[in-house]
Amino acid sequence: MKRNKLLYAVVSVLLCATMSASAKSWRINNDETKGAHFVSINAAMSSEDVVAGDTLYLDPGCNIDGGTVYKSVTIIGCGYFRRNSPHKFARITGTLKIAAPNVKIESVSCGTLELGINYNGQNSNGAVIERCATGSISCSSNGADAQNVTVRQCYVSGSVGMGGSKTPGFVFENNIMITSDGQISSVGNNAIIRNNYIRANKYDGAVYINYSNVQVKNNIIINNSGNNSEFGGWADAPSNNNVIAHADPNGNNKSIGFTSVADFEAAVFALTGLNDERYELKSDSPAKGYADDGGDCGPFGGEYPYVPGGMPMSAPYFTKALIGEKATGNEISVTLQINQQEQ
Repeated sequence: MKRNKLLYAVVSVLLCATMSASAKSWRINNDETKGAHFVSINAAMSSEDVVAGDTLYLDPGCNIDGGTVYKSVTIIGCGYFRRNSPHKFARITGTLKIAAPNVKIESVSCGTLELGINYNGQNSNGAVIERCATGSISCSSNGADAQNVTVRQCYVSGSVGMGGSKTPGFVFENNIMITSDGQISSVGNNAIIRNNYIRANKYDGAVYINYSNVQVKNNIIINNSGNNSEFGGWADAPSNNNVIAHADPNGNNKSIGFTSVADFEAAVFALTGLNDERYELKSDSPAKGYADDGGDCGPFGGEYPYVPGGMPMSAPYFTKALIGEKATGNEISVTLQINQQEQ
């Protein structure tokens, strides 16, 4: 019996090693002197060596043009808003288009994201956008589906306008969305919008739902359009356990009055730290314990708490750096404490 278990363990290890070997990793850097495999996403896509299941890593500090992802790969960047990481972040300028199923984009800073690109009859079903900083997120109007797309733990500075009937099953969770002229709209049937901070500025509502069976819950939402309507234009969209400003026309939510965006945020958030860190809840926030599961509303609650700076899994970051004041001989004592991002 012991021998059988050992043999099974050996076979399992060999099988895992074989599966891992079949997927390859590639570096992308627009600086040809850095010796990366490719200088752009399009160059990687056009290579016969890159196949579905591979991972493309953006080098720290690189700045590459947008492109079209038409193979089912994972693209991993270096996060954004970096403060205590040993790396500079990487950036994609322009539009990154997703034209293949099961694509994952993680910890990437990019201009805009577009799904539903029709490339040889493919779709964008099952795409995951995670820990990214981006402007607008949209679905192309050329007919390709983008079903069951997930946008999670991202920092969004523009509109989220999906393709309606082409995008059922859309999940938007644990994001910080701060837009001067935008909203969430056309997210399709059976969408879930939960545990976000949404600060938008559209007359017909920060969250405009025109499809059925959409859940909107555990969010913190303020619409700064001046019409005092946080949930304008909903149809068949139950909204529960959200913390909002002003009156609640469409569900069971907690409304708190405000005279300015600054006053609203001061009542809800700690407003300490930099950039996205500011939106952790203060100790007496009305969003504390108000989620439907008894937890907190907003991006730092729920099953996938927001990760400041969009650090990818296992990324190293500094927690302490001590540099000696005096040199001993020709050497200076340097002590670094480095942790890994574990969630």
